[in-house]
Amino acid sequence: MVAFSLIQPASPGLQFTSAPGLFQLTVGHKSQPQVATIRNIGWGPLTVSEIRLTGKDSSDFETGGSDCLVRPIPPGLTCAVPIFFVPNTEGRKRATLAVVAEGIYRPPQLPLAGSASRPNKFALAPPRALFDPIAVGSVGDWIPVEIHNLSAGPLKIENAQMSGEAPEDFELDLAACADEVAPDGQCKLHVRFHPTVPGTRNAVVLLKDNTGDAVHDLALSGEGIVGDLAVEPPQLSFPGMALQQTSKPLVVTVVSEGGVAVHVGEGQFGGEAPGDFRVVRNTCKESALTKGAQCNLELAFAPTKEGPRRATLSLQDDAFDGPHVVYLEGTGTRPRTPDIQVSPSAVPFGLQRVRVGVKPRLVTVFSRGEVPLHMGKVDLAPGGDAEFGLKSDCSGRTLNPNDSCMIAVYFTPQAARKYSAQVTIPSDAPDGTRLVELEGAGYLSDTTPVAPPYHFTARPETPATPPANAKPGTPSALQPGNATPAGPQPISCDDSMFHWDAVSGATSYQITVGFLRDTARERGAERIVYSNEVKLSPQLVKLEPGQSYTWTVTAIGGSGQRGDAAEPRYIRCAVSPFRPGLAKYVNPPGVVP
Repeated sequence: MVAFSLIQPASPGLQFTSAPGLFQLTVGHKSQPQVATIRNIGWGPLTVSEIRLTGKDSSDFETGGSDCLVRPIPPGLTCAVPIFFVPNTEGRKRATLAVVAEGIYRPPQLPLAGSASRPNKFALAPPRALFDPIAVGSVGDWIPVEIHNLSAGPLKIENAQMSGEAPEDFELDLAACADEVAPDGQCKLHVRFHPTVPGTRNAVVLLKDNTGDAVHDLALSGEGIVGDLAVEPPQLSFPGMALQQTSKPLVVTVVSEGGVAVHVGEGQFGGEAPGDFRVVRNTCKESALTKGAQCNLELAFAPTKEGPRRATLSLQDDAFDGPHVVYLEGTGTRPRTPDIQVSPSAVPFGLQRVRVGVKPRLVTVFSRGEVPLHMGKVDLAPGGDAEFGLKSDCSGRTLNPNDSCMIAVYFTPQAARKYSAQVTIPSDAPDGTRLVELEGAGYLSDTTPVAPPYHFTARPETPATPPANAKPGTPSALQPGNATPAGPQPISCDDSMFHWDAVSGATSYQITVGFLRDTARERGAERIVYSNEVKLSPQLVKLEPGQSYTWTVTAIGGSGQRGDAAEPRYIRCAVSPFRPGLAKYVNPPGVVP
């Protein structure tokens, strides 16, 4: 059995893969070519035998030399046909491009379209006036635009009108084109730009001539630019600052973001408290800020009053939206200063034997401020008696708040007389140097000590002896205190020295201190909180701060006989937040508190 197989030869295929767009041209001119691309989509080679233009307007189109007619096109490859638009009359034009090829029985057709306009009688060069960006409010340079007469007769511009979006931002000068322009001649009109607002500004000059042409238009475009500043941050908040102190500076950065250089001046303070803020450095006033450049202002806060303080800083700039304002705020606080407390403020040594040293008295220096206290050199003031001396760990020290140091004061009298001196305690507390008064007296072993004012006489050979049962007199000149309980002024009771005048015939004295209740029900009632028999005046008694007291003293004779008690004195102790609870109450025998 014999079998036969018939193999059909490979055939080509044809397809347009790209087409020209719409042609637009003036009558009498030839366009630039647009290309139509042909692809062989078959399996065999494609041989193009003819490329033709058909249709009623086929004479308005032309084809150029094509590689499609040169050789067969292998499968999958392409060739190109250039097409030109050459209108003879005005109006819309249509035609068809047809390709004849071997083996293609129904060749594809490609439609062509074009639009032809009547030729102008004059031309504008350039056809559009574009202006460089300039600052709003300024006036640009004139730009010339040439009018070329393309007609066979004289050309005259009969009317010119500014129109469009922003005609007020442009200016037209037709002086050079006021006369007729000969055929193939030319004249120049001029336009310029003076923007009134920022941004792109557009307008159109409409020109009507004597040739019967349609109105010709000249497009105008420009951009108005401005100086623009960004201020960061727009508000400064300073931390709380003590009065008369100056804060660390905070920085405001000024950045130029516009197209025009900006000048920034000194700045002016305003608002509620303009005097509490200051510019400590300004780099902005040194030169103009071009786009992208920046400068800094450093501002400080120095409050003059306590509480919230607010102000504004107006930058004197020439930016379009200037001046720019920076808002300032801070809080003035009570000054944090060192403070010193010295206790006691006076040290009485009383009567001491000549050339016999006594136990030193202690003076306490206490730092009671909110900041450290810096001490100077503690010393005896010039001019005082040399019988006093001191030792101290206070000199040159820095005492933190609530810290203290001690001063030990010595007294060794060298003669039977009264002595005095002062201890100087310098520091950086606002009230400066504190003084502690020192007093004492010396007596010889063969003299009888007497109370102030420390007058001494030699012991008589036959001393006067008062009667055994003589009643001593009444002490007088009691200090401190008031004669009546009404309205005593507060005094510091940390270390209260009680003084009275000596009484003839007295060998000792009884001090009695009563506590005064201060309520509406028991006002004036008292109870004894201290009672002690002493030899001499003055005496140190510690009392409770913030309380009221009454005290008196009674002279006691050599045989125990008592005189009349002195008129009581009334004391109100000031409140001391640093050393509460100093009073030491001693109840006499038989007295129930």
